[in-house]
Amino acid sequence: MDREDPKNWEVLNFKKLHEPFLAGDIEWRVQSAGVTSDKTWAKVLAYVQARAIFERLDEVCGSANWQLEVKQIDGGFLAGIGIRHYGEWIWKWDGAQNTDIESLKGGISGAVKRAGVPWGIGRYLYNLRVAYADITPNGEYYQSKDKKGKYDAFKWNPPKLPVWALPEVIKGAEKLSEPSLEGNVIEAEHEDVPPEVTEDMPFGDQDKIDPPDSKGDIETKDIKRIFAKLHALDVSDTMAQHEVVSEILGFNITLPSMNFLSVAQGDKVITELINREKAK
Repeated sequence: MDREDPKNWEVLNFKKLHEPFLAGDIEWRVQSAGVTSDKTWAKVLAYVQARAIFERLDEVCGSANWQLEVKQIDGGFLAGIGIRHYGEWIWKWDGAQNTDIESLKGGISGAVKRAGVPWGIGRYLYNLRVAYADITPNGEYYQSKDKKGKYDAFKWNPPKLPVWALPEVIKGAEKLSEPSLEGNVIEAEHEDVPPEVTEDMPFGDQDKIDPPDSKGDIETKDIKRIFAKLHALDVSDTMAQHEVVSEILGFNITLPSMNFLSVAQGDKVITELINREKAK
């Protein structure tokens, strides 16, 4: 099918934007790290590479039916992806702060990666359980020394992706693969479906799972309180807000899925933000 032909615009299959990527199209970064009992640990987050996002858009939409726009804002960048559908351009945006290393390049790259999420590109990665790096001298990634001296520089390998977070064409092969290296602590790496929160699951287990598909009972006023407290802490950037809430809860959560938190989880976030505000 010729995706460039206007006659075919209406048959764009946007569900394909949501499909998982190959492991090689995923990159990782350290969210937080430290040393416990003389052993270095690092909590890591997964992102889709910008190149893979562009290739997915070419495949689904056709190279002439999508475009990218990046705007510099205070402290970072805002990126938007526009897709032409039925002859009209639809835009969705997200942003990212400048990074410590190569701040402009890192800020632009981060914004571009996040701009795909509103379209569903790589959104499934937010359903990963808390993931820790495999700290090893021969690691693929390098983490520099903490500026405050919390940990020394180290090398690390990312955890293995669970089967449900891989493309259909290789899921069968992955089920037969060898177990991951020690330290790759994603508990659901051989499950066929993403983890879900169930009503009879103990609260301690729910804390380990991102609950976008569960039925939460947090009230709207409490969600507003969370964002108010974030702004009071000068955390107004979307990416920074996501990281703060995820850090407090101990699992990755997209800000739109805040509505699905339980009352206890919402109280936990609010209490921690109030304590941080007092200590500011």
